[in-house]
This record gives sequence, C-alpha cells and structure tokens, in this order.
Amino acid sequence: MVTAPNPAVAATFSVNSQSSFYNAMRAIALDRSSNHTINITGSFAMSRNVAPIVLDDGRSLTVNGNGFNIDGDNKYRPFFVSSSSPTTGGGPTITISNLTISNGAAVGGKGSGGGMGAGGGLLVDQNTTVILDMVNFSNNSAVGGAGSTAPGIGGGGLGGNAGQNSESGGGGLYGNGGNGGGDAGGGGGGALGKGGNALLTEGGGGGGGFFGNGGNAAMGGGEGGGLTANGDNGTGIDGGDGASSEGGDGGDSGQDGQTSQGFGGGGGGGGTGGS
Repeated sequence: MVTAPNPAVAATFSVNSQSSFYNAMRAIALDRSSNHTINITGSFAMSRNVAPIVLDDGRSLTVNGNGFNIDGDNKYRPFFVSSSSPTTGGGPTITISNLTISNGAAVGGKGSGGGMGAGGGLLVDQNTTVILDMVNFSNNSAVGGAGSTAPGIGGGGLGGNAGQNSESGGGGLYGNGGNGGGDAGGGGGGALGKGGNALLTEGGGGGGGFFGNGGNAAMGGGEGGGLTANGDNGTGIDGGDGASSEGGDGGDSGQDGQTSQGFGGGGGGGGTGGS
C-alpha cells in the first residue's frame, strides 16, 4: 500500500519581542518544508542574531508587520531568506507588509579573508521571490568581516572556508574563523557558529553550522557542523567527516580541511604531529 506524503502544515507565530522573534525564526529554520506566517504584534529591538530562513521550493513566509518596527540595534540583520535548493525549482516566496526595518546591520565574521557583510535589513539569496508592501527600510548597513593578521586562504561566505595548515579559518556569515596554531589550521566559521581553534600540532575543530557544532580535533581536523547536525570528531590522524552535505570534511594529518557547502562550517586542517 502506497500512502501520499503528508502536506506541509502552515504555522503562525506571534512576535513582539526579541525572544519570541528568535524562537519563531529558529522554528521556521528547522521546518523548511512548511508555509509560515509571522504576525508582528509590537515593536522591539534585537539583541542577538536570529537564524536565517531556508525554505523548500514553493514554500512561503508571510510577515504581517501591522505598522510596527523591528530595530536591529546597529548590530543585527532581521531577515535573511534562502532556498534550500538554490539552483533548482521555483524557489520560496517571502511577503513582508506594513513593517519598518531599522538599524539593521550585517557584519561578516572575522577570519583569514573576512566573511561577507550583505543585506543589513533584508538579505535574499538566489532563487527566492520577495514581495514588499508598505515596508520602510531605515538606516540599515552592511560591513564585511575583518581579515586575519595570520596567513590565510580566501574569505568566508555563508559558511566560512576551512583553515589550511598553520592558517586561520575564513569568517562565516556571522561566525568568526578559528585561529591557526602550530602546524594546524583553524576551522572556518559557520553561519552562526565560530570556527574551532587549532592546538599546537593538532587539527583545528570544524566550524559550527546554524545550530550544529563542529567536531573536536585529534591529529586529524574536526569537520564542519551542518544545518542542525553536529559533525564527527577527528580520530587519531584521520579527519572527521562533514555533517550531512553541508559541513566541510576535516583534513587528515598534514592535510588541509575542506570547504563547506551552503551554511555549514569548513573543516579544520589536520595537524602534522601524526604519522
């Protein structure tokens, strides 16, 4: 007997504070296959980063502002929306109405090349449709992350690059890259998580994903955390595998860590103390 798949269940969130906004955005990020509605019922200022919204093709998010204001406190971006499959399908749709988005800021994570800063109030990734009705953007800004003073490879993106041996990991969207140490490279910063630091000749820990953490290092580097999953740890001279398809693999002993896919963190570079 073949059963039809369950249809996506629409969810509605009432938001009037930083905590309710954070909880709503986290719930939406963890349920990419449903349609969602956010009703803003009071103005508030942000005090921490919130999860980006990643939706499957054809899904939607509707934000009813009701004349209120979300204030980013010159530190935080209220909305970042992306497709879970940015190169295929029709993409998701976000509709925002009757809302003021003020003082939003996108600051890229620090790292070997610095993470990107983009979309202070609203950042929309490719293959996503946005409909704005009576939306006021006021005093929003975007600043790239600072580069590392240590030698390093290219800058981070949504998930920061992995660190090569003796180099710092690239900065992610918010997360900083990990520092290099001895002969080992630091893990790249993830979308929200910080990249792991290298310890002497041990590999660097993998970078964090949205809610997933990078793995710890042994001689082999820890891998990057994925969207929600934690990465495996490095064992002996072997690097850990990346979480899901989004975290970068950790480097084996003496090998560079791998870059991330999507929002995951890059893997840490392997140390040279093993054989």
